[in-house]
Amino acid sequence: QGSALARALVPAPSPPVVGSLVMASAMAARPLGLGRPLAVALALLLCLYWGQQAAAVSMTKESWDRTVAGKTVFVKFFAPWCGYCKKMADDWIQLEKDHADNEGLLIGEVNCAGVGTSKCDELNINGFPTLMYGDPSNMVEYKGDRGYKSLSHFVTKELRKTCGPSDLGLCDEATKQLLHGLLKQPTEELRRAIAAKRQAADNADKEYEALLKRLQVEYEEGLKRRDETKREAQDVLGHMKGIVASRDMAKRNEL
Repeated sequence: QGSALARALVPAPSPPVVGSLVMASAMAARPLGLGRPLAVALALLLCLYWGQQAAAVSMTKESWDRTVAGKTVFVKFFAPWCGYCKKMADDWIQLEKDHADNEGLLIGEVNCAGVGTSKCDELNINGFPTLMYGDPSNMVEYKGDRGYKSLSHFVTKELRKTCGPSDLGLCDEATKQLLHGLLKQPTEELRRAIAAKRQAADNADKEYEALLKRLQVEYEEGLKRRDETKREAQDVLGHMKGIVASRDMAKRNEL
């Protein structure tokens, strides 16, 4: 909450402001007896602080559980090179700032092309940006408009707690019975089951990748056979056509 307050009170500077800040710091340093390099370094550190404060909550597979515990979440899964991700970056940061004081809500992000790759793989995130919300253990993909006004309206008016272990009253009967059974299981048993499910998902990925490799090999072999057959056929066809043409000409000459 402290960092959110700092961001609200001291907005991150734009590039022109950064340059002005460096120059102003250097000029202000003269009466204080500070050297220009020290003043410039101080200004750059302030800019770095602002840049760090402007970032949304970033999560990895390792930090996920402790960060989302007990919260309703709205998470952006992104890749830095994605144009749509860049376009909505400032709006997402502003959205996080707007709701930073809501202790029951977490607005964050996962870098699928960086430190969050393993978490994105675990959740089978394939497109960017992908927005997901709700109970961290049972998130739903957000399909609405991604402009700031629409996102803000969704969070303020529509985002509510969803079915999950901490909100059984929101679940249908079948899911409620499933969760009741899971809640009765010892923690270590659940951890073993989680590991088994993750291993099964990893194995499915490996089998799929192996299948793609086999299909690629078959495709390349099939393509090679096709090209060889067509090349051989063309060679023979050329000779055959030459013979037929020669005979046709001989017949015409006889006439």
